Amino acid sequence: MQGGELLERPKEYTIEAEIGQLEVDTFEIKKGSKKVFSTKRDVFPETGPREHHKTVCFRELALFYPCDEPYRKSVQKLNRALRRREGQEMRARTMANLARREGEQIQASVEKKAERILENHGFNTNGSITDPKKVVESIKEEGVTLTQEKVYQMIEELNRGQEEEKHIDMEDVHETFEDPSAIKANISVDDVCCKKQKGSGRKKGSPPKEKREMVYNTVAHIQDKESKTYTLNTSTVSQMMTIVLAFLLSNGLLSKPGSLVFFTDGARDIRSAIQNTFRFIPFKIILDWFHLEKKCKDLLSMAIKGKQVKNQTLTCVLAWLWLGKVDRAVKVLSDVKEDTLKNATERDNLIKYLYRNQDCIPCYALRKKLGLRVSSNAVEKANDLVVSNRQKHNGMSWSTDGSTCLATLTTVQRNGEDRNWLRHRVISASPSMLGPKSLLPEPLTLGLQFHRSKPLRKRRRRRVRSCSDGRAKGTTASKRRQIALSNNPSWLVAAIKRLSPLKASISCRSVLTTRLSSPCSNGLLRSFPMASNSSKRTIHWPRWMKSNTRRKFAAVSPK
Repeated sequence: MQGGELLERPKEYTIEAEIGQLEVDTFEIKKGSKKVFSTKRDVFPETGPREHHKTVCFRELALFYPCDEPYRKSVQKLNRALRRREGQEMRARTMANLARREGEQIQASVEKKAERILENHGFNTNGSITDPKKVVESIKEEGVTLTQEKVYQMIEELNRGQEEEKHIDMEDVHETFEDPSAIKANISVDDVCCKKQKGSGRKKGSPPKEKREMVYNTVAHIQDKESKTYTLNTSTVSQMMTIVLAFLLSNGLLSKPGSLVFFTDGARDIRSAIQNTFRFIPFKIILDWFHLEKKCKDLLSMAIKGKQVKNQTLTCVLAWLWLGKVDRAVKVLSDVKEDTLKNATERDNLIKYLYRNQDCIPCYALRKKLGLRVSSNAVEKANDLVVSNRQKHNGMSWSTDGSTCLATLTTVQRNGEDRNWLRHRVISASPSMLGPKSLLPEPLTLGLQFHRSKPLRKRRRRRVRSCSDGRAKGTTASKRRQIALSNNPSWLVAAIKRLSPLKASISCRSVLTTRLSSPCSNGLLRSFPMASNSSKRTIHWPRWMKSNTRRKFAAVSPK
């Protein structure tokens, strides 16, 4: 580039890296008052006025530490791990802003990808059909169900030994039973809430609020026939249904033969969103048995007085609901005597709830016998992992964006797409069987027995008979494995020499459990020989171990 004035800006660009803060000199070329070229803008990634550029490895630590611990603890761990000096330490507010900004970028990327997928398959951004030809090409409505012979056989087994009125008739069962080896997807959807952060402080004379405001996140757990799973997180139910539709289309799950099954807790907004989004394809909604049972318990506790009468009514109602006979359960509720009711409105609410969800209440007993799912426990566990374990603690309150963005980062980490996003800024959105890999070493249990200096209180020993192969009868596989390890001192010494430092803790069953966290140097455990001539093979403790520990325990291997 010819012409112009070359200017040097010392230490103008700062890079946050694992080795510390790097201050880089920048150069720019000016022609008059116009800036023609600048290394800060044209060479390095562009940043804000007081923002530092953060490397991929640094962002991996700063973004995913807060998914498990509060921001303050995460900052302390990060500064300690990277050995940050004073003046170079990262602040908790900086980490929170970084997590929020990154979560918003992930959400925007997922939304754009969903819109592009929907347009390519003949849908608009709201999930409505715009091109029926493309929709027909990408969807296969063929369902695969279990054979009538297998269903009849299971019904006969269930009816055997039961009263006639509790028999299951095939004519009364109007539902179809999907083949678990040939399904499109099992989708569990649920909402999870946490306390909302107050916008401002309380003013004098302001009336108290009747109810605490909450922040809601919608979590979906998708599982295909090969048991590959994927977790999604959004702030609203309608947005979740659109992204779920795009996910199914992009992975070709709707083009496969089989059934599409949804598992919900009976919420009206979730049910209406599913019906509005997937009205073009056959699907099935199943009410989670746990939520159905909990709803009956709560409403009957408020409706009936007397513990004994309430428990009898609840047992009878749940027995009919387990068989899928909603009408018989409603009849039991209607026949409750008026003198045992303390709130008839709650009893009527339960009847309305059962009629409203009657289409979603299958024969749970038959589904259980056929090996089919009857619960949405997968998404309940996803709620704990994505939101509850991190955001639902005493004294915690969240803004809407802060809660959703942090849950989005946790979802990306759970799906194993964290490095893909940090390096390529792309979310693949494909189901995977690989879970998050732990960076911490697994504990290694070595079967070493020890002698105490003080005898323990005599315990009553159980008489154990021996098997034909010489091992004790009733011993578990882990105990036999510990005995096998202790009988092989050469393997034991080789394992101990490979791992260090040694952190030992004595368990109540006289097993030495060692947790080893880093490779050792060659000379650290040189004083760990085992005397092979003695019947009791004594292990000599190394010099670096405390003297009182060596005096207290004389570790020996079994005879």
